[in-house]
Amino acid sequence: YNGLSVLKKPVFKRTGNYSILIVGQVESDASIQFGRGKIKTNLGLAKQAQKDYPTADLYFRPHPDYLHGNNLGVTPKISTISKMCIILEEEIPLNQALNEVDHVYTMTSLIGLEALIKGRKVTTVGAPFYSNWGLTIDKVKINRRKRKRSIEELFAIAYIIHPKYFHLLSDEEIIFEEAAHYFLIESLLDIGIFTLDNVIFNSIKNQTSCQYAPVNILKYLSSTKSCAEAQTDKVLEIANNISALTNNSYD
Repeated sequence: YNGLSVLKKPVFKRTGNYSILIVGQVESDASIQFGRGKIKTNLGLAKQAQKDYPTADLYFRPHPDYLHGNNLGVTPKISTISKMCIILEEEIPLNQALNEVDHVYTMTSLIGLEALIKGRKVTTVGAPFYSNWGLTIDKVKINRRKRKRSIEELFAIAYIIHPKYFHLLSDEEIIFEEAAHYFLIESLLDIGIFTLDNVIFNSIKNQTSCQYAPVNILKYLSSTKSCAEAQTDKVLEIANNISALTNNSYD
């Protein structure tokens, strides 16, 4: 869903008005069809946001299926939505839009949880698992969810306690931090941090001695056959060794 790397140059522009990001979904998704909400279409979601905030700037991000031409049946609705919203195309990373807008509207998308983590106001018109815990504005009330949860609790449940992670290359079970490490390295690869034409990296990778931890970590990662297979313990060892050297230099 995020399209291009979040590390690339920002391309999302907004005005000074109150800004709302409307997250498009595949309307046949089971979470929408059985999610208790009366609004089950992207057009209906956009209309609700416009009704609630008639003077706000509305931005609509179509689902990747539409952006990649896999769900062309929604084209007429996108045309209608474009009359009330600015349509965000794929070249605008979703993460950048989340960083800039004030508010997110969604039916049941997990993007709503990501927006909460980023401190954005979130309105749900369906019944995603993160709604009705006191963190979202909910158009659908779930009476059994009576407790209030913090964003930290919700994150821990959704990303650490509940799921199981498996390495994409080795297929072995890993922990959340290792999975996050893998995708961090993939993000670095995406912007060409290890390529031969990267002037900055080339200028430092041949240095025999350096007390700057990120440089030494990048040198180690570039030395592995597959950067994403680098050992987490080795990365931490490099960081700790550099930290110790730095601390001793001030003794």
